[in-house]
Amino acid sequence: MGDGVTFDESGILLPFEPSEYVARLGLLRHRMEAARLDAVICVSPATLYYFSGYDGQSYGDEQALVVTLDERPPVLIVRDIDLSLANDIAGSAWGEKRPYHYPDEDPAQFAWEIVAAALKGGARRVGLEEDQWYLSASYYRRFLSGMPEGWQLKDATELVNAVRFVKRPAEWRYIREAAGIAATGLDAARRCARVGIREVEFAAEIEYATRRFGSGVPGIPTFVESGRRTVAAHSAPTDRKLGSGEPVRCAFASVRRRYQVTTYQAFHIGEPPPAYRQAFEGCRAALEVLKAEIRAGAIIGACCRRARTTLNRHGISAGNMGRWGYGVGIAFPPSWAEPYAINEPSTRLFEPGMMFCLHVTMSQPAEGFGFTFGANYALTEHGPERVNHEEPDLIVVA
Repeated sequence: MGDGVTFDESGILLPFEPSEYVARLGLLRHRMEAARLDAVICVSPATLYYFSGYDGQSYGDEQALVVTLDERPPVLIVRDIDLSLANDIAGSAWGEKRPYHYPDEDPAQFAWEIVAAALKGGARRVGLEEDQWYLSASYYRRFLSGMPEGWQLKDATELVNAVRFVKRPAEWRYIREAAGIAATGLDAARRCARVGIREVEFAAEIEYATRRFGSGVPGIPTFVESGRRTVAAHSAPTDRKLGSGEPVRCAFASVRRRYQVTTYQAFHIGEPPPAYRQAFEGCRAALEVLKAEIRAGAIIGACCRRARTTLNRHGISAGNMGRWGYGVGIAFPPSWAEPYAINEPSTRLFEPGMMFCLHVTMSQPAEGFGFTFGANYALTEHGPERVNHEEPDLIVVA
């Protein structure tokens, strides 16, 4: 497959050669046939990108990709103002694009027209990628109201997304590039973690380093918390200055061609107190147990429960914020995660070729601190192998 990229006649660099998209569609249609679906309608920008190469900043608008069980090319539905972008980026991979004019035309109606024209006669079963940020209540209601009489609409979220959970060989090029960029971001964080720097400046230094070395748009902006703010997770950086003797935590994603590699890092300005160090070592031990449990065919939830027993022995289980990780790959705002979680309720099996983040996020309100640390791993026949350049650890700043 060469270097995994190709140019079309307009000179636009495509993420992958057309044959790669044909292979992905074959995997999707195999699942559709097993589920007895005549067509699927995808709405997530990550799914559109995976199966067509379309990479617009148009994910705030209604759009869709219609895939039928036969061998005809999928049809991409986008706003007319994005048609040129669709033709450039997805030009050599796909045939028909169906533009609609906002607000006069309805992409849900267009999707049904495309499906009905392809599947002439009889009642049909059609899948819709329902469990998505990008399917508003209004968009969903229009899919329901516009469905031909006698047809069935099924939730195809799992069916569609499971195709991309196991990474194909061509995808690893971008993942490796993103991991290299993540290392530059971590280096910048290590250089800039000091007393007096504001959280927003700290985040800016990380983001500048990653963008300067080629990172695309992350699914989530950089998280930074310092001092007692580390008790909470998912905080946007503020004007607060890092202080002496304080904990600091950050999380960021580095991106190549929409493939995200995430980094979770704990810092402490000066030597941490014993309670912090003990909690951190307990969490590190739990993460090591989790990695040791993960193998092909293992149940995700069972692996997480084994890790939980280590936190129980250290008396810090209540401070764990519930999720041990998530799938990583293609992502668009507002998330950098693939739609499956690594948590205790999960019954999903680990599969070879999966890439996922493993992290521990700890909150100790009574002690006034919290931290997070973690990295991405690929599941091989030997178990999880780290994608990030460094194993997650506590960084103590002198």
